[in-house]
Amino acid sequence: RRRRLDDLIAQSKTSGKAFATIALDHQQALVQAEASAKAAAKARAAIDKNTARRTKLEAQRDQIAARRAHLEPQRTIRKLDVAQDAILTATKLTAAQLILFVLREYLVSFAMTPETFLQRVFTIRGRKELRTTEELVVFYENPRDPAVNDALRDACQHINKRALQRDGRTLRFSVEHRPILRILSGGQFD
Repeated sequence: RRRRLDDLIAQSKTSGKAFATIALDHQQALVQAEASAKAAAKARAAIDKNTARRTKLEAQRDQIAARRAHLEPQRTIRKLDVAQDAILTATKLTAAQLILFVLREYLVSFAMTPETFLQRVFTIRGRKELRTTEELVVFYENPRDPAVNDALRDACQHINKRALQRDGRTLRFSVEHRPILRILSGGQFD
């Protein structure tokens, strides 16, 4: 259209119906070209914006994947911690129940809390002797705490009345004075 318009202008035929039709066609083509250029620029801007957004999202995806890979071992640790915590909680509850049972059944005359039990009774030393027909558990007296010694002696008598058996041996409990160790020559104990 432009070439036809240029040809008419070059021939000095700028008047008449043919020139007006060609000029009008050329004008419409220019308007359409401008509209197409605007639409193309707008589409190009949208493509650039989408490309930038996609690049940003891919970077975020990579960061999230790296963070997840970093945190995945902790997830396993947390699972193990939960299991271990459940086991430790069950152990603590069992120990507390056993302490309360001992206090209720064997140390009735000696009023004490579980904390006191741990401080005064749990620290008592002793020994265990295995014999053919008997298993003897000996607790050593605490000379600083005669009340606990008496309560422990009563508890041992109470348990011995039950005649408990383990592996074909009778269980027996007693409270004795702590033996005095003498150092012999050569650093040995008597």
